[in-house]
Amino acid sequence: MNNTSEIESYVKRFVIILGVIILVIVIALVLGNTFTSNLVKDYTYTSGYINDEIAIAGTLFNREETEYYVLCYDSEGVNAGALGTYLNYFASEHHDEEDEGYIKIYNLDLANSLNKDYYVKDDEESNKNATKSSELRIKDGTLIKIRKGKIVKYLEGKEAIKKELGIKE
Repeated sequence: MNNTSEIESYVKRFVIILGVIILVIVIALVLGNTFTSNLVKDYTYTSGYINDEIAIAGTLFNREETEYYVLCYDSEGVNAGALGTYLNYFASEHHDEEDEGYIKIYNLDLANSLNKDYYVKDDEESNKNATKSSELRIKDGTLIKIRKGKIVKYLEGKEAIKKELGIKE
């Protein structure tokens, strides 16, 4: 009979320990859920969107427009401020797609990791006659005009870009 009472004692302890563990887990879940919901209740969630003003070098030749500009510059470079201003000025002056002569301008950030393979430094040769994305070699401060999937103008340097975009200081 002594064995039976020992077994009953072990079973009682096991049930008590198991009950305590389950109780601790339930309390942790309830408290965790309460604190988490209080922390995130003020956040608003928005669905993602694709910014169609930004270009990736790999898609440079296959945009939907027949004719468009692509301003290529290193957003972390020395000329980033000036070139970003040119981009914004041109976009604000030519924002109405209903206007005759409207030409869209895209921003191609050479600092973006998706564009790094196309970015060449000042002492390297750019490719002004690229016919497909894999041939692109672009320097910081380049304006490319594309018509029907082909480069029709390739300008390097702030002054040439200002002149092409009609920017006056």
